Amino acid sequence: HVLKRIKTPRTDGTKKSKFKADSKKAVFEVPVDMMEDMEETYRNRMLNEINSQEQVNHLLPIKVKGKGIISRIAPKQLKDTTAESSADPENEPPEDEAGDKTPSEQQVLSLADILHKRDEEIREKQFFIGTTCAAILENPEARVENIVKKDTLARVNFENKLLTYYKQLLKHIESITSQYTKKMRYSKKQSVDTRQLLELAVQCMCDLVLAHPYFNFSPNIVQVLVLMLNNPKETIRKMVHTCFSSLFKTDARLDLTHHTVRHINMLIKKKQRNVFPEMISCLKNLQINRINMNEDKLLEAKKQKLEKQKSYLINMSRKERKRKKKLQELEKDIFETKAEESKQIVRRKLTEISKLTFMIYFKILKCYPDSKVLSATLEGLSKFAHTINIDFFADLVELLNNLLENVELGYREQLHCIQTVFIILSGQGEVLNIDPARFYSHFYKNLLYVNAGKNHDDMQSILKTLDIILFKRRRNVTYHRYVSFVKRLSTLCLQVLPHGSLGLISLIRSCMNMNQQLDILLDTEAVVGSGKFDPLNDEPEFANANCTALYESSCMSRHYHPTVRKMIMNVLKGSDTVPINSGRTLTPEEYYINYDCSEMVFNPEIVPPTKVKYGKTHQNALGRRVLKKEISNNLSRSVKNSAK
Repeated sequence: HVLKRIKTPRTDGTKKSKFKADSKKAVFEVPVDMMEDMEETYRNRMLNEINSQEQVNHLLPIKVKGKGIISRIAPKQLKDTTAESSADPENEPPEDEAGDKTPSEQQVLSLADILHKRDEEIREKQFFIGTTCAAILENPEARVENIVKKDTLARVNFENKLLTYYKQLLKHIESITSQYTKKMRYSKKQSVDTRQLLELAVQCMCDLVLAHPYFNFSPNIVQVLVLMLNNPKETIRKMVHTCFSSLFKTDARLDLTHHTVRHINMLIKKKQRNVFPEMISCLKNLQINRINMNEDKLLEAKKQKLEKQKSYLINMSRKERKRKKKLQELEKDIFETKAEESKQIVRRKLTEISKLTFMIYFKILKCYPDSKVLSATLEGLSKFAHTINIDFFADLVELLNNLLENVELGYREQLHCIQTVFIILSGQGEVLNIDPARFYSHFYKNLLYVNAGKNHDDMQSILKTLDIILFKRRRNVTYHRYVSFVKRLSTLCLQVLPHGSLGLISLIRSCMNMNQQLDILLDTEAVVGSGKFDPLNDEPEFANANCTALYESSCMSRHYHPTVRKMIMNVLKGSDTVPINSGRTLTPEEYYINYDCSEMVFNPEIVPPTKVKYGKTHQNALGRRVLKKEISNNLSRSVKNSAK
């Protein structure tokens, strides 16, 4: 506010000095009307500022280059008060009453009210805590709902719905299979639609097990499929057999494999001999071969040795750097051994599976030797014979011998029996006092049953058994028996396919190189011993094979397969090198697999003949040669006639 100083003129005409020593303070005199106007203006201005502050929001100031700090304001958004103003005027209280009453919510609480309200809230919280604790103590296993995110809750709901529909699908598939089995009891003939629906249901279950072996309800699916493995329809059995074979090969955790084998064992106990061979043949694909009996002992010895070296370095090393470096290397080795120890869980599972498998095999051999699953049982037993406990070797060999002598077995079953016996005797069974002479005779007699027809696939098991007899157990084979087997192999070469002949020739070649006494078979003039060779004698010890020679080699030297010709000529020449550029010497089984022509692929490839174009010059030369030949013939005739 501006206050003006008003000067009053002096009546005496003299001027008052500006400063006087004895002068008092200057007095400002303002008119009364002007003072009232100024107060009214100030009051209005202050009221406007208060009203504007209620309707304006003060924002943060901003700094502008060249202008400094600028304050900012924004008007408030006024609430819509029209609804309040449009209320019924009859309900409004009179002005006198409205002015007297004030809302209780706007009343200022005293200190006593605040403390009272606080005590009430504390009592409410205490009561809530007490009831919650009592409920937990009464039923502690009750699930407490956890607060989850929306995405997590949506995923959980989706998974629950998926499992619900998946369970309904499996129930529907199981009902299809059960209905089919019920219909089979009353009538053997079924409609085409019913059979196709059953095949589709079984195929769906097989695909589910192979795609997700450890998804929900997989054990239930396997339990249904085991029942389908004994279905009278062959296509169904083959589908399930293929599924279980793939599962046994690819199952890393082995839990589902153990579950499957256990249910197969239970079904065989229930059905006894009334089962199909597919139920036993699928067990050949088990991973029992991964069991190593001596691996655990070697692992424990290695671990103890490394621990001793570690303690020695800790106590005896002086230089810190070298000690730390050596300790790190040893810690690495010990860590590797600990990783190996984690495989013991897998071995334990494999041991349980092998116990169930051999329980099935031995039950069939003892109780049902004349059943149709005997061949599959002997085949599986020959594959896993090296994992059998040594305590059962003697009983098993005696049992197999009784089968060969008392039961009418086919030559295939006899081959598997003999193979199982020799696998047992070539491993831990060497310590047993068992004479396998009777098994030599059975094997020698059954060799000539194999030919280039349907049973040619048995050559692979024959090659494995011959490898055990002629090489691993050669010190236990007499000279006459050894010569008889080599002669029988040369005869067998003439009646099998080329890849079988190559496997047998490689065996003959190795026998010739390891035993110099067999060279007598390559000499057609020398005669050793007395008697005459009897090819029909079933006893190799008394066949007198040393009185003959390998006459079959002359036929094989003219074989249509070039590799067979090269191999037999290599044997006849007694060469130490193999005539095939394979980089190394192949085993008989590798010869059998690599030169297999069953897929219409000839090894080595046959080079097509080159095309020769005959021109006029060739025709002229051919005519001249024919003319010369005719002239020479005519001259020779004329000379003979003139001489007469």
